[in-house]
Amino acid sequence: MIWEDLDAHLDKVPGTVSAYVGRPGARPTWTRRADATHYAASTMKVAVLVALHRAAEAGRLDLDTPVPVRNSFDSALPGAPRFTNARDYDNDEAVWERVGGVAPLRWLAERMIVRSSNLATNICIGQVGLPAVAQAWALAGARHSVTGRGIEDFVARDAGVDNLVTAADLAALLGELALGAT
Repeated sequence: MIWEDLDAHLDKVPGTVSAYVGRPGARPTWTRRADATHYAASTMKVAVLVALHRAAEAGRLDLDTPVPVRNSFDSALPGAPRFTNARDYDNDEAVWERVGGVAPLRWLAERMIVRSSNLATNICIGQVGLPAVAQAWALAGARHSVTGRGIEDFVARDAGVDNLVTAADLAALLGELALGAT
């Protein structure tokens, strides 16, 4: 009965409200529009993290190797100019203080998750590549989520390249992560 009451309440909320309630590796207890796509915002950073660790486990990356900390990135849109992040749109001054120097990829990955650093995220994407992030989604069983571009790649965004998630796909990715299967 509680789920029906919650659905009735959420039906009155503007926009699309999606939810996925359940234990990792089990069928959901309750869902609501679980396959509706939403702008990913920082949730896409989890797939980037999974891709980094997969690459490290496969021997393609060493997470302890220092990498250049630069604020210039290739756009996901072929032929588009490089883009930069805005410092005032980031949550982590520590990464910005290292611009022009180097930092271990593991530290950048931690800053991406713990402080939600957009600059660290784009550096991590540059190291692992968008195809590896797409593979992380696919291997988790995600069906509709995509990380198509870096954060603040506005030219690609304006051309329709976006970062989208669903509640079901996030549950699949986080469930696989919790179970150690990613």
